[in-house]
Amino acid sequence: MYLDDVLFILVLYKMACKDSKAYQSLCALLSPEYLEKSLYIHDNTFCNTYLVGAYTQGCKMALQRGKRWVVFLDADATITQTYLDMLKQDVSSGKFSVLVPRLVNSDGKQLSPTQRYGIKVAFNSGMAMRTDVVQQIGGFDGRYPLDYLDYYTCWQLKKHGVAIHSMDVELLHQLSVNDYANVTKERYQSILNAEKQFATDIGRIWQYRMLLVARCCKWLLTCHRYTLLTIKHLFG
Repeated sequence: MYLDDVLFILVLYKMACKDSKAYQSLCALLSPEYLEKSLYIHDNTFCNTYLVGAYTQGCKMALQRGKRWVVFLDADATITQTYLDMLKQDVSSGKFSVLVPRLVNSDGKQLSPTQRYGIKVAFNSGMAMRTDVVQQIGGFDGRYPLDYLDYYTCWQLKKHGVAIHSMDVELLHQLSVNDYANVTKERYQSILNAEKQFATDIGRIWQYRMLLVARCCKWLLTCHRYTLLTIKHLFG
């Protein structure tokens, strides 16, 4: 029996299934019969409920299907056999409640997990979590529909005494906001708002303002397109 306790939650946005690296890799590694009962695809293209809506619905689906674990996947995540083997091993051990792979970019730089504001934080993609733990932390906070949802979830896990276990496996990850110059003004404003909300929630607003000052100084030197917007947000 292979990962029968796991439901994979794949979130799509303006993308066909066949174009998703996550879907392609799962189809190459797992049987159609398995995927039919163990993969939930949430398409946000026509009714965007963002990540919080997709994850909430996916967790409900997991409970309905009697799954004890959920795995969150970005559309551009490339799943490997090594990851699936390690997932099976760690899930079966009964020792862990939350599992995260090491996410690295094409240059080999580790993107997740990291330390932020003194907290171990991990990106959603590839994260596995027991469904009872999702319920324990109160689900996913609607104040973070997209940006910083992963950080706030990690903060809630810490508050509830739930450890995040780093799996001994790497996955290639393409960071969508690696260069803020390539995101829309609306998305960058969303990131700023979520970043400030997160810093406020964990009592680190002073540290957040210091990070913004450093960002502004760096961007002034390079004439970054969002320098003035960041300065306005800093003093807003």
